[in-house]
Amino acid sequence: MVKKSLALVCAYTFLLAFMYFGFLFTLDVKGLTVGDGEVKYYVNGSFTFEEAVVLQGNATLIVENATLEFVQKKDYQYGIELRGLADKFPSLKVKNATLKSSKGVLLSLYGYSSGEVDGLKFDGTGKTKGRVILYDGAYLRVASSTVPYVYCYGSSRFELAGSSHNYLYVYDNSSGVVDGCTIYTVKVYDHGLVNVSLSTVKSSIYVEDAAEVFVSASSVIGAVSAKDNSTVSISNSNVHQFEVNAYDFSSVFLGNVTYSPYRYPSEVKAGGFAIVQLVNCKLSNFNFRAYNNSKFYFKDSSISSSTFYFYGGSEVEVFSSYIDWLIEAFDESRINAVDSTFNILSLEDGSNLNVNGCSVGWVRCYESSRVFAVDSKFREVLVELVSLNITLSGFHEGYFERYSFVAGGLNTTFLRSSVDVGWSFRFLGVSNVTFYDSRVINLYVGDQSMLHLFNASYVNLNVRDAASVDVWSYLVVRVVDYFSSPVSGVNVTVLSPFPLTKFTDGNGEAVFLIFEKFVNANGEFSANRYSLKVVFDGSSADYIVELAGSKLFTCGVASPWWYWYMVYGIVAVAIVGVGFGAFTFLRRRRGLKALKS
Repeated sequence: MVKKSLALVCAYTFLLAFMYFGFLFTLDVKGLTVGDGEVKYYVNGSFTFEEAVVLQGNATLIVENATLEFVQKKDYQYGIELRGLADKFPSLKVKNATLKSSKGVLLSLYGYSSGEVDGLKFDGTGKTKGRVILYDGAYLRVASSTVPYVYCYGSSRFELAGSSHNYLYVYDNSSGVVDGCTIYTVKVYDHGLVNVSLSTVKSSIYVEDAAEVFVSASSVIGAVSAKDNSTVSISNSNVHQFEVNAYDFSSVFLGNVTYSPYRYPSEVKAGGFAIVQLVNCKLSNFNFRAYNNSKFYFKDSSISSSTFYFYGGSEVEVFSSYIDWLIEAFDESRINAVDSTFNILSLEDGSNLNVNGCSVGWVRCYESSRVFAVDSKFREVLVELVSLNITLSGFHEGYFERYSFVAGGLNTTFLRSSVDVGWSFRFLGVSNVTFYDSRVINLYVGDQSMLHLFNASYVNLNVRDAASVDVWSYLVVRVVDYFSSPVSGVNVTVLSPFPLTKFTDGNGEAVFLIFEKFVNANGEFSANRYSLKVVFDGSSADYIVELAGSKLFTCGVASPWWYWYMVYGIVAVAIVGVGFGAFTFLRRRRGLKALKS
């Protein structure tokens, strides 16, 4: 009896010593299968395996403060494997452990098996190849660990907390949660789902085939790609060296996102009915491009030093935002904006612009485009037309209650809107354009175009190639008499190569539309001066007028009834003199009577 008790004491003593001082021991194990219902411990020691450790049924493996080294000839030859049987599922519990090998070590969980890992790391020359694979509903929770690769298949689930150096690959309706980690790559396929928070994504996010990734309160560096009806959402985060690619009905959402500057611009591309949304973002130095019926959406955002290009029927919607550089729409694309501010908007190839309550620095309209503006302000409007035969009139700066014009395929309407500085025009191809009664800023005439200006002023004129411009201005001759009153019926002749004669109207004015100058690529050829002859009541006067734009010239003639004015004046003076004399005489006479009395 005493011997039996002594034997038990020795056994327990050895077990306790091994648990606390096991790290001093190294055991070589050929391989291990932990059967249904068994619990296997590897604690406080280093253990070497030449085969895989396999858990079956309800088996449990506990590894704590231990190193498990696998001797392998090739990557992933051995490792730890959990396999369920019917409704029996093995489990793994790891705390402060190391998986070591000269090759990549594999930890695989099948069929609703589960694992909880805290403080796991991979070591040896194969440490960067360590891999965890989950299959068929398996679940793994990893904390404070270094796990290079995680793969999930068949509706499996994982949680990563406080871990690093992770490459995540999620497939087949699998899902995962990442919290407080450093991740290099997140790739999600086939309806997979990953939620990332308080983490750093250092390389890329990729989703495909209805997969989803949601990122919050994190840092995202590198590329974000979404394909085949997939979704990436990034909120309350910072981006750096950023690139977005969204295609095939996918969606990328950026909410309350800021950026860290980089020497190269960030790229955001969308195509194939994809949608990219930015809400409450503040970004700079970005290039945005949309193709093939894709869409951008901006709300409560500020985008500076950035360019936007839209092709192939794509669309941008902007609400209460500020965009300070260039937006260009091609190929029947659309720009819709409300209560926003822009620097440059450009429309080509049948594209549309609809703005309401916006402020636009410069809008550039090419042939076949459409502009509809309501309650908006434009600094300058540039219109470019190619090979059109058209007459235009009434362009000027200022406020328009309603103003519309059509030029070829270009159709513009301004309602309760203003063009504060004015209009500019470019005429190319073989255009033949006549302008009436307008004030414009810049005129560019190129190729073989011809421009005819009638009472139209400009600030800058640029004529190139074989183009030409002829300028015609109004000369208004106003005839007045000595008292600056208008004189009608006066014969006024402008002595041009073909003399033009008119009679002054009731306002004393004769209006002539005369040639001012001709301009081509070689220079400006001006008429300079015109001679005038004014004939009235048998007398005539000659004048020289210099013409530089429409001009009012005033000249005076003697009134044929001037002597009546003299008679009226003499009579008036006589009446005043006689009245004054009579008043003086009566006053003196009254004074004398007063003295006599």
